[in-house]
Amino acid sequence: MRGRATLAMRRRTTRRSWLGGLMALSVVLVAALGLWDQDREAEAMLGAVEHQQSTLASLIAATVASRLEALRGDASPQRPRIGELLRGVDVGDDALVALRPPGEALFRTASGRGFESAPLRDTLARSRSSTRLTRPQAAALRLPERIAVAGTATVDAGELGRWDVAVIASAASERDRVVRARWRLLFGLVLTGSLVLLFGGFALRAERKELAMLRELTLSELEQQRDEQLEREGRAVTMLTLAAGVAHEIATPLSVIHGRAEQLLDRLHGDARNASAIQRILEQSSRIDGVVRGFLRFARGDSPTLERLDPAAVVRDAAELVEHRFTKAGVRLTATATAGLAPVRADRRLLEHALANLLLNACDACEPGGSVSFSVGLDAGGAEVRFDVDDDGSGISPALMARVTEPFFSTKPEGRGTGLGLAIACEIVKIHRGTLALSPRSPRGTRATVRLPTLPGATDAIA
Repeated sequence: MRGRATLAMRRRTTRRSWLGGLMALSVVLVAALGLWDQDREAEAMLGAVEHQQSTLASLIAATVASRLEALRGDASPQRPRIGELLRGVDVGDDALVALRPPGEALFRTASGRGFESAPLRDTLARSRSSTRLTRPQAAALRLPERIAVAGTATVDAGELGRWDVAVIASAASERDRVVRARWRLLFGLVLTGSLVLLFGGFALRAERKELAMLRELTLSELEQQRDEQLEREGRAVTMLTLAAGVAHEIATPLSVIHGRAEQLLDRLHGDARNASAIQRILEQSSRIDGVVRGFLRFARGDSPTLERLDPAAVVRDAAELVEHRFTKAGVRLTATATAGLAPVRADRRLLEHALANLLLNACDACEPGGSVSFSVGLDAGGAEVRFDVDDDGSGISPALMARVTEPFFSTKPEGRGTGLGLAIACEIVKIHRGTLALSPRSPRGTRATVRLPTLPGATDAIA
């Protein structure tokens, strides 16, 4: 038996040898997709600025055309002055407006400053409404040394000639905003990737040490260590309530992972195996996102995301979540899910978590060979749905019965409980406008009862 256990451990070590590289590759892939998405956003932003300058050039061209038309009506029209044509036109410090009079090569501003610009000439020659200027070209026009965007338009004033209008604006603020967003993205990805690799490295290192120790132990010792690890994981789950701040920071990179996985799925046409793996990533990330959002709402005191639930389905799902723990402990779990009950309105994940905590407490209270029954029915004349968890364990003394739902109070031996399971369950039930009550059973054991109101006006059960 010990030889088979050692062989299984070696196989586990082999499977983990490529895990570090896969995590690093995943981080790099997400970073590349994030930068690609940032480039697309930057291009879209510049396109919006181009459209804005093109529209502004058209509006200024209309103003110039009306003023030229007024000059055409004079008996002896004089050559229009640039400053007069651009009177009252203000586009800000990081932009300038210029006109090119008929027959001249230079564009001139309202102050009389002239400049020559090949990109503007080419744009007007091709009858385009906008163009982009490089950093040196923008600097030559005394604009910030950043990419600039120019909008152009032409005014045909008849005998006064053809006037070209140019509105040139620096895209420095937009580019700086894109750069800052890119650095924030990179910082978030680097931080998240570093944490993933760090904790992954610690986990792999801890597992290797554990496997080295397990090779020197008997099969019974291996089973004992696995039980201790399961207990630690159970305490870690209950501590999620205290980690709401961490969950808030996880939400952003998790949404990036989910989005990038969707993009990868769209590209994997004909690759069923990898598409199935990506689909699993999407499913699990959606489940993680739901749990994170539920605990964040719970921690903030917000109203839960309520949906119409079948009490019998809730019983079945909660029992499935903890079934392996009962099997491990040698405790029999009997779940009775009566169909045809009135529906309740609740957050599925939070309600299942509360009921799972009650079931795990009942399991811990029982000796091997004990039993726990889990049932649901109607109470208070059909106005409430009642979930009952009955165990035949050691029970709780009347003196402690009122304190067991207090945070960090536990009747379990030192190192086996955090004192948060019942506290979390009690708070979840409260935010669903329900009650949680504990009472002794005869001759031994404890009953935990959760009562939730049925849907107002719900006369029909869920089909």
